Amino acid sequence: MSETGRRTFDRTKDVAKLLGCNTRNVNYRWSIFSRYLDQIPKNSRVLDFGAGSLRETFELSLNGFNVVSFDLNEATMKAYYADYNWADCSVQPTLIAGSDLSQVTGEQFTLITAFDVFEHLNQPKELLIPMIDLLTADGLIFCTVPNRRTLFEILSRIKWKGGLALGQKFNPGEPHIQFNSPAEWRAIFESSGLKVVEHEMAIGFFVNTWASIVSVITLPARRLVPRLFHRKVEIDRLGVLAGPRVMSVLNAIDRLTEKMLQGLYGWNLFVLSRIKQHQ
Repeated sequence: MSETGRRTFDRTKDVAKLLGCNTRNVNYRWSIFSRYLDQIPKNSRVLDFGAGSLRETFELSLNGFNVVSFDLNEATMKAYYADYNWADCSVQPTLIAGSDLSQVTGEQFTLITAFDVFEHLNQPKELLIPMIDLLTADGLIFCTVPNRRTLFEILSRIKWKGGLALGQKFNPGEPHIQFNSPAEWRAIFESSGLKVVEHEMAIGFFVNTWASIVSVITLPARRLVPRLFHRKVEIDRLGVLAGPRVMSVLNAIDRLTEKMLQGLYGWNLFVLSRIKQHQ
């Protein structure tokens, strides 16, 4: 989520997180969300919370769902909205801007998606508890959250803590400020009143770790070269050191060691449901 009106990324040509992601020069694909999505009747109400670039909103709309897209800034959402061709969508999404769920209080959704949201919040439970009230009795929440055990998250925490110590101002919703292990995320969801229906890990240990190392060792060049040439110079932070061939080998190693190292994978994929009142 981004509070400013500026566009921070473009995922119009990327695969929706409902199906996978393209990252670290690896095309990851999963079925954990699509299997449950196939069981939800078309035209059901869906809340895409932290809609960002609207990539998931577009995918859901194409599949016949009635989507409400929620993010911090209306101007940013409208800018991303213009990037898509909505002609093939039977129902176009409703865009709502805000910082809490008060604008949709009283509504009911069969599905709520919250991809890359909870790690940006000071108190995830303060969002989760009212979010549960928006779910139908058999409704589901799809979400992705990072794993604090990875080098990528360790570096993110150092950057955030270091920035705060130096007086750096972060835009709300941009830095990661929650750093939890898979078990800790599960505990947060369950203590909020949710049941973990299914949980998978994605983005392998070796791919994620090597990409983080390369990003760090190429950082000086990425900062120095534009200054030398007095203009913006695009430098691929992965490049040859972590190009598709290198990462495909590391991805193959990740597959061989998945059972041993899964707890160190980069992303948690959760399917959540309400805890029934009689339980």
